[in-house]
Order: sequence, then structure tokens, then C-alpha cells
Amino acid sequence: MTILSDRPYYKRTVQEHDNLMKGYSLYFSYNIPRLPSWVGVEVYYPFFGAVARVRFYDKTNNVISVSTYLDAEDNLGVMEHPYFEIYPDASGDTDRFYHFNQEQMYPEIVKSLKQQRRDRKKADKQNETK
Repeated sequence: MTILSDRPYYKRTVQEHDNLMKGYSLYFSYNIPRLPSWVGVEVYYPFFGAVARVRFYDKTNNVISVSTYLDAEDNLGVMEHPYFEIYPDASGDTDRFYHFNQEQMYPEIVKSLKQQRRDRKKADKQNETK
């Protein structure tokens, strides 16, 4: 039985993929436009086929957040071209944006964070009345 890591090209392939992911993560993080001051950004090492992962969160309440990833190689098999996926969007569902429409994604992320703020305040008021 041959173990994949024993093959001579394995380390090079892993290194190339690692470099690709680092490059996309830097590209993604450097191209984030100016967001409201209450929005924080965390760049994560990508996993499960994504080449970049970023978490946008409310600085006043770290629980309120939107997870975003870039699938540049169609590894996750949802769209045929590189795309970003955000979760949750303002309606609580998943939304996708083609890589070349990245600028349309950021207002949706802010909308989602604002909606989560409203939902959190509403839930807190309901808990106070109980």
C-alpha cells in the first residue's frame, strides 16, 4: 500500500496549494473596501476546498458574524466560476457572488450584520419580558 505522503510530488503539491491559498487570502483581505467602523474582519486559514476564508463580525457583539469563503477552483461544486459565499445573508440563508462581482458582496454582509443586530435586540427584549 502506498501512502500519498510517500510520493515524491506530494510535498511539492501541498506547498503549491498552500501558496495558492495564502495568495488568495491576501488578495481577499487587501481588497476589502472601507466598512463601517463597528465591523471587524478576521482572516482564517482556508479549509474544505475553499482558497480563502474571512469572518466579518460586529465589534460590539462578537457573536454576530458572517462567514465568507472563496471557492476559486470549483472544489465545492456549486458554481462553474470562482465565487464567494456568505452565510448568513440578511434573510438567514446562503448567498453567492461571482468573483468578478466581489464589490456587490460587501453591502450584503453589512446588511446581514445589521439584521442580526435587530434580531438579537428583539430576542433580548422577549427574554426580558419572560
